[in-house]
Amino acid sequence: MILEFDLFKPYKDTLVHGMATKMSDHPEGLIFGNQVHGDKIIVIDKKPEGTPDGDAFITNQKNLSIAVRVADCQGLLVFDPVQKAIAAIHSGWRGSTVNIIGKTIQRLKEEYGSNPKDLIVGISPSLGPCCTEFSDPKKELPEFIHPYIEGHHVDFWSLSIDQLKNEGVMENQIEKAKQCTKCDPAGFYSYRRGDADRMAVFISMK
Repeated sequence: MILEFDLFKPYKDTLVHGMATKMSDHPEGLIFGNQVHGDKIIVIDKKPEGTPDGDAFITNQKNLSIAVRVADCQGLLVFDPVQKAIAAIHSGWRGSTVNIIGKTIQRLKEEYGSNPKDLIVGISPSLGPCCTEFSDPKKELPEFIHPYIEGHHVDFWSLSIDQLKNEGVMENQIEKAKQCTKCDPAGFYSYRRGDADRMAVFISMK
């Protein structure tokens, strides 16, 4: 395991969470989806058979480890300490354009009665604004993302935080790793750098 979020540490008796690269570091029985860079959210009440299509999981069940694979995309972990629910979200640039983050927060409200002001969110290392480069971002990305563009670079870190805040999540309850998977010396996997491997960002409730 190479990452833990400080905001989650007070709940160590309730939560298991983190990010891992080696399979030996992964908890057993992680539930992954077939990530399609869309906005499908999967409600989990038991371990599924096979691998469902989708980019976010939510559950209020204990001992179900939900996870997303990342290597430049953002992996977001969400915990509702009041209603006892969790989410794991895969958000790359395509996920950002369809607001998978905001839609997952809305789904937590619908399914479990979550109040966004109660939610705690951790955002994994991902491609930073330093390395998120497009040939012509104003043509390639929708207009609502244009304020996050500087030259050929795009700040999806700030966009994700704003998408959370727009749903009512408190900024002081959002923790961003602030590490770029491409250029940080920690040695994360990066699709932009040509890596084929992926990291797992996971969460479960005991």
